[in-house]
Amino acid sequence: MIVPASILWIPVLLVRGYHYGLLNGMTPLMANSSVGWDEAVIGSTTGMANLVAGILGMTVGGWLGDKFGAKMSTIGMFTAFIAMSMIMYLGVALWSQEAFFTTFVFIWISFDTMITVVALPISMRLCDPKVAATQFTLYMACANLGITIGAWSLGFADQMGGFRNMFLPIMGLHILGLVIMIFAKFPRRSGHDSEVADQLPQGGGVAPVHN
Repeated sequence: MIVPASILWIPVLLVRGYHYGLLNGMTPLMANSSVGWDEAVIGSTTGMANLVAGILGMTVGGWLGDKFGAKMSTIGMFTAFIAMSMIMYLGVALWSQEAFFTTFVFIWISFDTMITVVALPISMRLCDPKVAATQFTLYMACANLGITIGAWSLGFADQMGGFRNMFLPIMGLHILGLVIMIFAKFPRRSGHDSEVADQLPQGGGVAPVHN
């Protein structure tokens, strides 16, 4: 049985949402227990990280999408998230170093923003013009569901042996997302472009040529 690309895209969105929900809730707890940051330091650091992430999303994220395409850029961002999670899992002894932890905060927030930027075109290309608004809304709901699941899973940190082991499901799910991205055939452009173009009013002159 061949699974449609529009269905295969759903677990990718869930994975993207999962890491955000988990890390967004876990970062302040890690900062307090490992580095000793208070709420003011945590807030200022994450705020600055979000500012940098927004700039990187508009510049680097946009450039990656234009240069390598949405699919290859998303594959690259999944790979980067796997590498980051592995470094955090293996480098738990470094968590108490302020420079290391600050770098982690900036990296994961920037990666999250950029993966959103580079992957968004795939969501739009998969939408059928007849139900585009509904379909796109469902995709965004799937991403939000992933955020909820990620935040909910943080409650199992103690049962899993602490914050370090919470990077294991992040790695595992991103490997799943990476495999889907590699083997699934997502559209490089909207398959309905010609259909929409045919519906546009034509001006005077030579009739358009359909290739």
